[in-house]
Amino acid sequence: MSNSQNKNAGIGCGLEGRYRVQVVNDKTNEVEKDYGWHKNLILNIGMNRIGVQQVALCDLSLYGIAGTGSRPNSITSSTSQASQSGTSIYLSNISGLPDFTSSYSSSVGTGSYTASVDVGDVIKFTDTTESMVTAITDGYHVEVTPSYTSVSEQTFTIWKTSQVALQKEVKRSNDYLTGAGNCGTTLVGNVQTHRRTYDFTAETSASAVNYSEVGVSWAATNYPTTNSVFSRVVLPETVSVAVDYKLRLTYDLQITWTPESASYFTMSVSGWPVDAMATQSIQTFLASTVDTTGAANAGTAVLDPSYDFRVSETYYQASMFASCNSAVLTAFNTATDRSSGSGYVNGAVEGNYVGNSFIRYKAGTLDLNSANSKTLHSIGFGQRSSANGWFPYDVARQAFCVRFNDNQAKTNLQTLTLCWKWVWSRVLQ
Repeated sequence: MSNSQNKNAGIGCGLEGRYRVQVVNDKTNEVEKDYGWHKNLILNIGMNRIGVQQVALCDLSLYGIAGTGSRPNSITSSTSQASQSGTSIYLSNISGLPDFTSSYSSSVGTGSYTASVDVGDVIKFTDTTESMVTAITDGYHVEVTPSYTSVSEQTFTIWKTSQVALQKEVKRSNDYLTGAGNCGTTLVGNVQTHRRTYDFTAETSASAVNYSEVGVSWAATNYPTTNSVFSRVVLPETVSVAVDYKLRLTYDLQITWTPESASYFTMSVSGWPVDAMATQSIQTFLASTVDTTGAANAGTAVLDPSYDFRVSETYYQASMFASCNSAVLTAFNTATDRSSGSGYVNGAVEGNYVGNSFIRYKAGTLDLNSANSKTLHSIGFGQRSSANGWFPYDVARQAFCVRFNDNQAKTNLQTLTLCWKWVWSRVLQ
């Protein structure tokens, strides 16, 4: 018996958030002032939340948060410069930022940090190269990931992605302004946007409350009970909310899904005689959504990195298949019926998530009696439901597919383990 496994095919999720703050009359619900759309900073604890099993992407922004802190989301090196070699960054010019370890106080507001750089922060060079800090050697040297052969000496920005909370949280809300345009999920090409609009409680004190930071969360409470801030924003200007007025926050989480079209790669599978040239892409788009009431819907969360919800043996969100169908891959959000000569197995999220890796796997093993053929031509995954008669190779349930250029073979002396890799990343503010 030989055991074959694929870990080459993968799904990418590029995350980017934006927000809008408004001041609203609580009695008439009229918008008094609109501060426009701006970008946010997705924190590491938010990125790591995606790796928690049974968490769907639509759940990351269940609550809006408002606060009065002004601690900055980033620190500029000013005229100081640094370079990177391998996994080491060296601060060679200290004309602006004196070192990595001294405390930092913002020139605006009251925000401060005990050190300019903390483990988990991201250093972004002027040439857009990004590295996350994994260790601090001394005031002038830090260890980072990923490794780069050489990044020349240049200025940089330290993004404080290691933050775990707003500086001075005041309120949380899941009181949604419902209806199309306020809450819901849209899909344009391969870019999916989850939107929620939150109304905070009206102000009751005689003096106005000045808000200077906002964020979103998956939970109703935060520190010291638990850290649960997905993203944080320092407002570009203070938002003053008077008595009988309320703060309104609209948040968009945009997810760019890849591969959105057939892309070539070479699949190396142990136990098969030759490496297999193949194409891979998302087929029928099956991911979690937000409805117009703000409620989360994970019923189609097949593509969400850590979601594999299953009910007994009747319903699986991660079911793997192999098929003899040789049809070329279709356009994004379409699929071909690949039931011909097929076999399937119900899979699951694999292993334990490693913090700050932003990588997850889902796997399933076709046994000795499944998909035995000399003409296997495609593999993939999708939804399986015995109660509904769904199979992962059906047009409506097939989320992802790999098509081989040539026939592959599996005998009744072989198992075939299919393991799919998810990688997610963020666009810095």
